[in-house]
Amino acid sequence: MKEFESTVLPEVPGLKALAVYLLPDRHLADEVVQKTLIRAHEQWADYRQDQAVGPWLRTILRYFVKGELKELQRSVQRRQRYHAEWLRETATECEGDPFENLHHCQGELAPASQRLIQLKYEQEQSCQQIADALDRSLSWVTTTLSRVRRTLKTCLEIKMKEGDDE
Repeated sequence: MKEFESTVLPEVPGLKALAVYLLPDRHLADEVVQKTLIRAHEQWADYRQDQAVGPWLRTILRYFVKGELKELQRSVQRRQRYHAEWLRETATECEGDPFENLHHCQGELAPASQRLIQLKYEQEQSCQQIADALDRSLSWVTTTLSRVRRTLKTCLEIKMKEGDDE
């Protein structure tokens, strides 16, 4: 264990810097570095001592970075499909531009609610990341986001009815 620590710990700052450079989110970069260190510890018995440890650790890190980037891409694609489907449904129900209506409704939200929407959907942060950034509990973030979504839904429904009445 001491050999692992004395060999690997000096490499951690470089791993963190690489992960921050490769990933769009610092929290995600920290998770990837932790996964890298866990995997390195699990495979320490297989590590060839005559091999430099830095390249070996960076190879493990790149493996986890690729996995996270693929998951982020899948997440964005799922979100885009969901939004496209929602817009198709909304466009058939309302006369006005759905984006214009959504922008109007977002503008009517309280500043704190607007910030939550921005963090969640524009910056694509997880609820835990939002809770950390705002120094709030995870349950507060999820509950407040749920309420904000309901408020937006109600506003959009009103805007759609106004479009139908015109």
